[in-house]
Amino acid sequence: MISHPWFARLSLLVSLTACLAAPPAPAQEDKPGAEAAAEVERFVTGMHRGFGQLAEAAGGLTEPQKAKVAALEKSFADRVRKDPALLKKPAALKGEMLTQFREVLDAPQQKRFDDAMAGSHQRAAALSAATKLKQIGMGTIQYAQTAAGGAMPPDLGTLVAQGVIEADVVTLKPLPPDVAKKSPKERGDWANANGDFAYLAAGKASAALPFNFVVAHDKPAPDARGLNVLQADGSVQMLEGEKAKAVLAELTAGKNPPPSLK
Repeated sequence: MISHPWFARLSLLVSLTACLAAPPAPAQEDKPGAEAAAEVERFVTGMHRGFGQLAEAAGGLTEPQKAKVAALEKSFADRVRKDPALLKKPAALKGEMLTQFREVLDAPQQKRFDDAMAGSHQRAAALSAATKLKQIGMGTIQYAQTAAGGAMPPDLGTLVAQGVIEADVVTLKPLPPDVAKKSPKERGDWANANGDFAYLAAGKASAALPFNFVVAHDKPAPDARGLNVLQADGSVQMLEGEKAKAVLAELTAGKNPPPSLK
């Protein structure tokens, strides 16, 4: 399981993205009228919920600001009802909505809003990292089940080369198109050279690892607020603040399981 106090709450950015529009299915004009209209109304409902979340992130709105946001909602709703094809470009639509919403805010509110959005980006990245670590954990278990002595893989590239996991599992960045054209060994080499996770269990006997041994963790950026760790029991912990710093320092010093991770 993935453990973290805020895991049950999707980040503001993720929630808003989901609210704006799901990836549109085939061409909008090919949909029956009733289905297209229903999709538009789902967008309108999600937009209202999304603006509410944005208002909360900004610290609340004054009555005049609420009136401006209501007018903004109506404007976008009218546009989408008139031209449902706009839902084919949710990223552009979301960007326009965020920009226009921000213009309603005063300077202190904009600061709170910008901080919330920056935090939501980091949380979305952390959630992606945790999900991929879970896949890596399943891959190492699968490998160890057939390896001599139950040994863990020598590196994550081996899992990629053997087809146990896909190359995109080891990176938090978009997978370059040319990677798919490489041979299995080349994909494995690419994974080892470009992966975003530190792997700490090379060749170890899986059965001998303590449950809280850190098998892998993400490589945190300098401004990262946390650390995601995959433990030998297959669980993933998303750590924040001082605990994340302490665990990373202990792992760097060769202390695995790290004393701070219980």
